[in-house]
Amino acid sequence: MMIDDTYIETALTAGDQAESSKQIEKIIEFIKTPPKPGRTDHFIENIACIAGLKERKLEVRFRAVDMLHKIGRDDAMGKAWSYLHIISNDTSEPLRLRWAAVDALRVIKPEDVENMEKLPDMDDLFYRAVDPDNPPPRLSYHDGLAKIAEKQSRTMFIYPLIALFIFGGIMGTYFSYGKWFFQLIIAGWIVLVTGFIALSLVFARRCPNCKRFFARQSLKYAGSYNTPARPIGSLGPGGSPVQVSQRVDAYKVRCRYCHHPWFVLR
Repeated sequence: MMIDDTYIETALTAGDQAESSKQIEKIIEFIKTPPKPGRTDHFIENIACIAGLKERKLEVRFRAVDMLHKIGRDDAMGKAWSYLHIISNDTSEPLRLRWAAVDALRVIKPEDVENMEKLPDMDDLFYRAVDPDNPPPRLSYHDGLAKIAEKQSRTMFIYPLIALFIFGGIMGTYFSYGKWFFQLIIAGWIVLVTGFIALSLVFARRCPNCKRFFARQSLKYAGSYNTPARPIGSLGPGGSPVQVSQRVDAYKVRCRYCHHPWFVLR
């Protein structure tokens, strides 16, 4: 049978999976070994268009994306790259289809996928440990920082209490110097500081979603920002004021159990 747009449509929409696979293999072989260079470009454009149409059945779109993956090249107009890129970036698309699209892109234009891998908001395309049919919620860089700011605002009242406790403890230690219980106070401070550090390390690795301990996986750099400048002094009497700004790095992490994403600051 002659390979044309009708034959491609029939192959992609066939109800019999075995017959569809057989026809698709013929189409792929024909496109990869065309009688003349560029003669089959419009077939690739047609397949890419079918893959990108949301009105099509999901099974048909999967077949079209898989065909583009196996063909392994783009058409002259770049339609395959365009449609696959749109599918990959569209968060309303099923995650399994987005994975298939980015895998096809890796074959057609690998440098484009390498750039995508560096973007923290695209990590759901490359983190394949999740269930694609029931993935955890996405968390963008800005949403992640907003959650951290919200959490810090809720716990802001604790810091004055901690400062007051430390001040009281230092004064109590000072006035107990030379007393029989001075060494007990020093030992208590050591236990308190050691326990605080240990608990901080443990809770820093706790998943905020499933609440399991030691759940945090490796850090993945997501971006950085500078804190507002604050004065620390001046350049001598009558000199210009000196202000400093601190750089804060943000890292995206995931839970090893439920794969929930969140951000940490360093």
